[in-house]
Amino acid sequence: QFEGSVKQTCKDESGDATFDILLCHLPESFLYQIPPARTSAGHRAADWNIEKPPLKTVSIRIVEACNSTSSEGEKCSVRLEDQTTGELFAACPVYVDKPLISAVEPVLDSSRYFAIRVEEEGKGGQHAYVGIGFAERHSASEFQATLQDYYRRAERGRQAERNRAEEQCGDEASTGPTVPKVDMAFKPGESIRLSLKGGSNEASSNASRKLVPSLVPGTPFALVPPPSHGAPTKQVTLMADQKNGGALPSVNDGNDDDDDDFGDFVSG
Repeated sequence: QFEGSVKQTCKDESGDATFDILLCHLPESFLYQIPPARTSAGHRAADWNIEKPPLKTVSIRIVEACNSTSSEGEKCSVRLEDQTTGELFAACPVYVDKPLISAVEPVLDSSRYFAIRVEEEGKGGQHAYVGIGFAERHSASEFQATLQDYYRRAERGRQAERNRAEEQCGDEASTGPTVPKVDMAFKPGESIRLSLKGGSNEASSNASRKLVPSLVPGTPFALVPPPSHGAPTKQVTLMADQKNGGALPSVNDGNDDDDDDFGDFVSG
């Protein structure tokens, strides 16, 4: 059954308080010395000689180690203890960054037996596989369900931490380096002077008037009439009218028999 009680409290190397939460206590289970798995599919209880007396009868406690200030380093372990004295016989750590089956593997031919990976503390990760079994099926189901619940809960916590780290990195990337703002406003008493090329407005007006030709009385200039009905282009020389102050003479709109398309120019 789910215990949910704090077993002990101590200090870790950093001085933070750590404590163990008892997730499950199964008072009786059987311990077997098992051979290596014959196939890559997994272990089989039939290869353990389960009809013979077990190597030892132990009690099992599933304990979660927690830190009071951080969720980093949280882990769970399956502790095999002496039934009478409670002395630790072996421990199977469950790592969240590895598949659960790497620590506790159900056998292929029974729901009451498991192959577990036990490690000895302070031995550089040395490990061995032993077999455990339960007399009742409900005890085996409780053992497996407790480990699966812990593993799913711990994995959700790890995923939440990864999401927070990704969001923080995304915010820092989108923000970028802070650029100080520059005040471009004029301070009291400051002024600016502009120097433009081209002289005065009068000089500019004279320059613009040079682009337009003036009509001086008595000065001839050429006028090219537009072509009409495929006729060849003629160039007509006009004289500015002195009496009209340099205005162009008027054109006679009467119809003449002359071949000129524009008719005669009549002086005023």
